[in-house]
Amino acid sequence: MPNIKIKSKTEIKPPFAEATEGRSGWKFVVSIDETEFEVEVEEEYWQKLTQGKEMSACTELTEVKKLVKRSFDFLLARESKESILKKFDLSAIQKYFPEYESEIRRM
Repeated sequence: MPNIKIKSKTEIKPPFAEATEGRSGWKFVVSIDETEFEVEVEEEYWQKLTQGKEMSACTELTEVKKLVKRSFDFLLARESKESILKKFDLSAIQKYFPEYESEIRRM
C-alpha cells in the first residue's frame, strides 16, 4: 500500500484563497510517494457526506482530513495513482464512481 500524506493547504474556513466569494471549505495537498494532488472539499459537500454532523473547528478539520484519506483509499482500490486527477474537488469522485458516496459513508 502506498504511503499517503495529507496536509492542509488552507486553514479551515472561510473561503479558499482563490475561490469565489461565499464558497467555504478546505484545500489539501495529498502526497502519495512522490506524486502530489490538490484536493478541495466544499463545506456543503462535507455536510452532505456527514449528514450535517456538528463539530468544533479543530475536530472538523481532523475529520475532513480523514475523509480525504478514506477517499484516496477508495480511489487507489480502483485505479492506479497515475490515473487519479492531479487537482480535483472531492465531489468529482461520484461522477466517475457512482458508488463513492454510499461506500464512503460506511468507511
